[in-house]
Order: sequence, then C-alpha cells, then structure tokens
Amino acid sequence: METRHCNGFARLELLVILAVLVLIFQLFPSLSYTLIAALDVHTWSRGAWIGLNAAVIAMLFGIRFRLEIRQLLATIRSPRRRIPSADQTSLSEHGSALAYEDRVRRDAEWRERAKKRRPFL
Repeated sequence: METRHCNGFARLELLVILAVLVLIFQLFPSLSYTLIAALDVHTWSRGAWIGLNAAVIAMLFGIRFRLEIRQLLATIRSPRRRIPSADQTSLSEHGSALAYEDRVRRDAEWRERAKKRRPFL
C-alpha cells in the first residue's frame, strides 16, 4: 500500500493566492509601498520588537505543549463525577459506612483524577 501524500491541490491554491496578491499589488502600487514600509524592520519601535518576540515565544510554547494543553482543556471541560463521602453513603453489610473494598476503589479513583489534573506531580 502506498502512503504518499497528495498535496498538488495545496500547491495550486497557494499559486492562485500568490497570483491574486501580485495582481492587487500591481493595481494598487501605494498598497505595496505601504506593505514594504511596514515590513522594514529598521523603522520598528522597541515595543514592536518585544511584541513580536513575545508572540514567537508564545507560538513555540504552544507548539511544544499542544498535547498537554489539549489534555488539560479536556479535563477542565469534562463533566465531573461526584464521589460520595463516607458520611453520605449508606451502611454496608458489615456495619461500617464504607466497606474496605469501596474505600480502596474510591481512593484509586481519586488518585487517577489527581494524575489527570496534574500529570507533573
């Protein structure tokens, strides 16, 4: 089975967009001069440089930690299940508020929830 990616249409679309941009710049030369002046880094202020550097760093962090961010957002958005405490549960057959197996199961669920919320701990 061949797993070659077909990206011929993407190249075609990029060429069409480039052709349209060149046509716009030829029809409106002042727009092209304004764009060139805006991209001239010699005229940028210190705030513009700091903003650009902050945006690039934020983008790199976003790319690096995208999976962790998705998992964190998924756990925040997921509906939370309420686990009953010992005083809210009914008496078990052994007479205690929670049987030993129930307490072990509840503690394991709490540990798993804590790991999902804070995987770095």
